[in-house]
Amino acid sequence: MKHFFAFSIQLLMLQGLLDDEGKPQHLAGIITHLHYHEPGNLAFVYLLRSGALRELCTPEKDGTISKATQMNLVLVLSYLFAPLVLHRRAHNVKYNNSKVVLPPLPPKIKKVLEMYNEEVMCIYDIYFKCVAEGIANNLGEDVTLPMSGVRIMPREAFVASTEGPMSLERHLVEGCEPKVICSAFAALSGHSDRGLYSHYNMISNIRHQVFTDVKVVPIVELNKTYNGYAWDFYNHGIVAAIMNDNGLKQG
Repeated sequence: MKHFFAFSIQLLMLQGLLDDEGKPQHLAGIITHLHYHEPGNLAFVYLLRSGALRELCTPEKDGTISKATQMNLVLVLSYLFAPLVLHRRAHNVKYNNSKVVLPPLPPKIKKVLEMYNEEVMCIYDIYFKCVAEGIANNLGEDVTLPMSGVRIMPREAFVASTEGPMSLERHLVEGCEPKVICSAFAALSGHSDRGLYSHYNMISNIRHQVFTDVKVVPIVELNKTYNGYAWDFYNHGIVAAIMNDNGLKQG
């Protein structure tokens, strides 16, 4: 727990939200005010600091903000603060008023958010690796199934002998990608220390003694298909369409 707290503080410092003494800085107030929208609040401040939002909201020569610019801004805010995953069956259906499927992000905004995700994953990769290495040093190799307690033979049992024909087990072990963070049992399904942050997995692939679930890592999901109810409502303002087309309940 203390390691997770330390690396979370490091992330806030990297984002310029805390100083060396742990005091809130600059845009930290926005983060705390929008805490229930995490990770959207962190990504929003990152966009502000990058200048990408300012560039997106550039006014026309007469000082007005065009409808296209307004829609792009609402589009970005929808990804950050109103993400509602859309069911597959709604993807290819034509609707009367709403588009329903939230359009793709502007390329510049998506690139900046990808940079944000990379910084976050870099911090937490180090956290997971430090904790996993410490656990491996103290508890040894991950050879016990978490729920049943059944133990398997350690890696050394397969690779200790180099004489005679190679067994299937030894061939599989030697061909495995080296791993520190990923559970040895999850690795049997092809998982590794890469791709730890997939929200499509119902359970974590990380060794079970490592505190935390990857779902608490503040990454913005950019590759999911979302319901564009907020973007649609800003566009047409028809409550009935949001209920009938977008499938939201009243109230």
